[in-house]
Amino acid sequence: AFFLRLLRASRLAPSAEVFRGQLVMISEVGKLFVCVMVAVNASANLWFIVVLESGGLHNHFAEVIDFDENPYPVLLVTISLVFSGQGSPWPTNNGERVFMAVFAPAVQMFMAYIFAQLVLLANRMSIMSNRRSE
Repeated sequence: AFFLRLLRASRLAPSAEVFRGQLVMISEVGKLFVCVMVAVNASANLWFIVVLESGGLHNHFAEVIDFDENPYPVLLVTISLVFSGQGSPWPTNNGERVFMAVFAPAVQMFMAYIFAQLVLLANRMSIMSNRRSE
């Protein structure tokens, strides 16, 4: 009876190891997601400071979208567009243009790193699922 229990446990051990490995991979994806969200938030704060220092928020938003309320949600959306590669968040003067000329390529390199990590994690998950089927 003890031998049968040991045999059953040894058959389940590889499945448990694969499941544990998948949980680790899912947590890594979660960490990458949090990393991107923190980077977007920090970038929106930086863009807020650049816009404020380069002529004021009122002038910037009066030229762009006629927005008189809290501008942070709009800045967050426009910076998210830079992170997704959709374009520049309307630089209206030279200071903002210089900032975007440096910031946009840096953001795209950051996102390339994130996507490379996602591909690496997917590859690891594939290897682990193949081990389970062996």
